[in-house]
Amino acid sequence: MKDSNPSLLYGRNIRDLGTKEQNGIVLINLDRSYFEDMFRKSNPPGDILIVDDDEILFSSSNRFSSSQIAEFIQDRERGGTSKKMINGTRYFFNVHTNKKTNWDVVSIIPYKNIVREVNQLRLVTISILVTTLIISLIFALFITRRITNQLSMLRTVVEKMEKRDKIAGIDFNNKDELGEIGNQIVHLYNWNNDLTQRLYKSQLKEKEAELLALQSHINPHFLYNTLNTVYWMAEKAKAKQIAQIAINLSKIFKLTLNDGNHITSVKNEIEQVKSYLDIQNIRFDHKIHYSFKIEPDIMEESIIKLLLQPIVENAVYHGLEHQESGTIIIEGTRIEEGLLFIIRDTGKGFDMKAADGDKSGYALKNINERLKIYYGEGYGLKIESEIGKGTTVYLKAGQKNDEIIHDNF
Repeated sequence: MKDSNPSLLYGRNIRDLGTKEQNGIVLINLDRSYFEDMFRKSNPPGDILIVDDDEILFSSSNRFSSSQIAEFIQDRERGGTSKKMINGTRYFFNVHTNKKTNWDVVSIIPYKNIVREVNQLRLVTISILVTTLIISLIFALFITRRITNQLSMLRTVVEKMEKRDKIAGIDFNNKDELGEIGNQIVHLYNWNNDLTQRLYKSQLKEKEAELLALQSHINPHFLYNTLNTVYWMAEKAKAKQIAQIAINLSKIFKLTLNDGNHITSVKNEIEQVKSYLDIQNIRFDHKIHYSFKIEPDIMEESIIKLLLQPIVENAVYHGLEHQESGTIIIEGTRIEEGLLFIIRDTGKGFDMKAADGDKSGYALKNINERLKIYYGEGYGLKIESEIGKGTTVYLKAGQKNDEIIHDNF
């Protein structure tokens, strides 16, 4: 055994179980390479010592001298961690006692190694915190900018509302409450503006009606009686044409007044047009030919009065009066949205571009506005004309009773 490599030798006596006499010795030789392989696999950050009382059984390196190790062994405490200075370098000493062998396993770790790990952990922690902070700032900036943009748009809306301007092209993001509020404000403001404009138009129409009523403030019964008197005097004098003019004029006047009601029937509108054309034919020696193509089932439908007669009068005055002869055709039919009337004439026609600023079209503009006020924007007039080929007017009216029209109005 003396010639073998340095090793750990463990021995026990072998005794007889009956007489307890010594029969021999068991020697177990544990090579150092066992410990070296074991601690090499664990890859310790410092040095490892195995100590039995005051004797060093194993040392993973020869970094420390025997005297330094002996000093530590003498001063060591059983278990726990301590700090010591060796050659001006601070070390952590950790002692663990094996309960079976009663050996002390001592680890000696340089202080700078532990600090390096702590610094690395601190650096990783700081990096994570900084990254989290940057992400939070970016997210907060995104939310702040989004809210700021919504507030800026809301401020623009308020400025336009103060100036009573129309709000268009501003669309809030509906993904948050502020956007929903902004879009609702814009909708209510535009809706209110639209109602205000319609109210102004209605008031203007009302003022015009009041003015017309003042201008024609004549007792209707007086006019009826006068026209009837003219009619019977003409009949008595056998002046057929004068009588015909008088009776047709009486019909026109009666249908126009309509007992003060602004709602009439399609039948009355057709009668009024027919009476007007009969008077004009007496004036122009029957040079105006006319025909009606009205569906029978719409004759009793209610519409606002004075729609067809002004259009026919416009056709006679601007299209047929200066011609040798001409034709007017009036058609009426029911469509899905209401009633459609088509008034065609074979007059001289006109240039539609040049007629945009012509004051002679005031009657047609008035009818168009009345239709839109009473029935909505989807209703009104459409005019097609060509010089030398005549004019066609499309009139689209709704189907509403008097009560509904008044509510909308």
